[in-house]
Amino acid sequence: MKMMKSDTTEEAVKALFAISALIRNNVNGQNLFYQEAGDTMLQEVLSNSNLDIRLHKKSLFLIADLAESQLENENQLRFPFLVIDCY
Repeated sequence: MKMMKSDTTEEAVKALFAISALIRNNVNGQNLFYQEAGDTMLQEVLSNSNLDIRLHKKSLFLIADLAESQLENENQLRFPFLVIDCY
């Protein structure tokens, strides 16, 4: 998660790609992601219009995947609701 705050765009993009790969279809990984304030990190990415569009796109795809996972596992999991204001 710390690498997402990298000064270089390439490192941040690669870090988000790695995070996405680790938590997709991985309930334990998703729980850890939320414990480490991953949802807040995604909100920060999307609220910062100065960041590279690749970070925005990867964040949106990850949010969609997390929402789908939450719906599939709604009886087993209770993830925080992702509220992201996009203007």
